[in-house]
Amino acid sequence: MEHHPCQCFKMGRFVAQLALALAIAVGGFCLALPPIGMGFIALLALVPLLVALHKKSQAVAFATGVAVGILTALVLLNALPGPHFEDESTRWVWAGLILFGVYLGMVFSLWAGVKTLTWGAILKTATFAILIEWLTFVYLPFHIGLTQYLSLGMLQISSVTGIWGVSILVWLANLSITAWLCEKKVWQPIALAVGLGTWFFGGGLLVPGTENHPSLKVALYQQQDISEERWDKSADLLILPEMAGNQLLRGSDTKDLKELSLRQLPLITSFEDDFSPKPHNVAALFAQGQESARYEKRYLFAGERRLHTPGTLPVAVPLTFKGTTLQIGLNICFDSCFPAVMRDTVTQSRADLIALPTQDPVTPNGIVQAMHSAYTPFRSAELGVPIVRVDWTVHSLATDCFGRMIVPAVWKHGAATLDVPLDQHETIYRSWGDWFLWLCLIAFLWLHISEVVHRSARNLPSAS
Repeated sequence: MEHHPCQCFKMGRFVAQLALALAIAVGGFCLALPPIGMGFIALLALVPLLVALHKKSQAVAFATGVAVGILTALVLLNALPGPHFEDESTRWVWAGLILFGVYLGMVFSLWAGVKTLTWGAILKTATFAILIEWLTFVYLPFHIGLTQYLSLGMLQISSVTGIWGVSILVWLANLSITAWLCEKKVWQPIALAVGLGTWFFGGGLLVPGTENHPSLKVALYQQQDISEERWDKSADLLILPEMAGNQLLRGSDTKDLKELSLRQLPLITSFEDDFSPKPHNVAALFAQGQESARYEKRYLFAGERRLHTPGTLPVAVPLTFKGTTLQIGLNICFDSCFPAVMRDTVTQSRADLIALPTQDPVTPNGIVQAMHSAYTPFRSAELGVPIVRVDWTVHSLATDCFGRMIVPAVWKHGAATLDVPLDQHETIYRSWGDWFLWLCLIAFLWLHISEVVHRSARNLPSAS
């Protein structure tokens, strides 16, 4: 079959446009995602791809999204400066970013089928993206809003809508700019994008500081082997990583952990209990030689499901501090990816601060550790409480009640002591939960049904 020269030229131009747009998207997300976190780039990184894919093949659009995920993984693994570890693995980098690519591919596929750029089409695409994020909770939660974890302005939006509202704003910014480029008569979308950019840079200026406020001196121990000489013994509380407590267990006896708390300082860690047939991964506070109530990890990660039994209830434990009693909420690692679980810890257990022992997969350049740590600022902002996350290897951190990092994340093995402000405040998300997610579901269904009804009405034969 012969091809007309004009058709070959158009095809070549499309391939070149798509390749350039793909490079921009991959480069943009490598810079926007943790650990670099230049989140403002995510507000426009997808625009060239969305322009190129509009009214094109939905299969090509899906494949392009998957390609973004694969290429982003390749670049982050090979070009990102960061710590390396002896037992590191690339498995979860590939799993997470291919999932990201599939997510993008599904949204791109819907966008490619849009024939007329209207506000309804933009909103339908954006709400669809949020529903796909919800579906990722079945395997490995992912939000495009994670790119905004360093933007104090965006974090305050999550205190109202949860992280869902931040994700939809990232999509609305990209889709709005795309609509303006494709149909320059539409000025409202670009006004929205400019407004979002202004809030990204300026919204954080409205957040009050927490200097000179009451604080808890917390020692973070980011190390696989427990060494009492490494942590600050003047701290009010020591938090060890997930499963660090197993090093001091005698079978199921926690006597050594109790003695350590009596000899040193109050501490929190996790360890395996003796539940049958499979133990729980439990966290507890040890203080003055006593052990608190135990929290059983509720969301088990990957192969952990074969080893442990999941828990069902939130737990907060009392810590005496300067004549007052603080309620320390206990969560473990993968729990932090599920906002409803962390919300239970605050609303049902009345936690003043959440301790989060963690053991992330060990990955090159700390990629997975960084991405997982990016959930912590969102959980603090959503719930209005400080959180202290302590990992085995890298990216341990603490956030205040607005989601602001108290200091940059702790780098590689070591220990740090932080003064964690104890301020907390009520948030709409804490009170109402995932109301915005349900609103997105209703909006998507309403827009989709309206579109189907309108299309059917146009296809009806006219009355003679």
